[in-house]
Amino acid sequence: MTANRWAGFAAAAVLLAGGACRRTSDNATEAEPRIEGDQLVMPPGSPRLAGVVTEAATVGAPDSLTVPGRLAWDEDATVRVFAPFAGRVTSVVADVGHRVRAGDTLALISSPDFGQAQADARRAVTDFALAERTSARTH
Repeated sequence: MTANRWAGFAAAAVLLAGGACRRTSDNATEAEPRIEGDQLVMPPGSPRLAGVVTEAATVGAPDSLTVPGRLAWDEDATVRVFAPFAGRVTSVVADVGHRVRAGDTLALISSPDFGQAQADARRAVTDFALAERTSARTH
């Protein structure tokens, strides 16, 4: 065990001891357990040693545990985002777990539909300009 783990056990043992020393029935002072670094030191001949049991360390269970389970989205903290055009995601800009605001770029999408919409918009602007010139000539 590491020093941090032992410190908790040692502190609990000292708290249970109730102080640095205690008086016995014959008015003699008996030394209490103390902490030295990461060790709990019991005085020799202490009656508390009778209650201490030592055991050899053994290899424990692994640090990971495999259990059956299912992942589910937290619907209260999840917002579904849809692109206005269909396409293939070429790059994800925003990282999972980071806060984003309206207008932030989340991902870059390669979309043939968007290219077609841009071409249609340019054609509509050109057609509108031609219609305005024709209308001005007619008046």
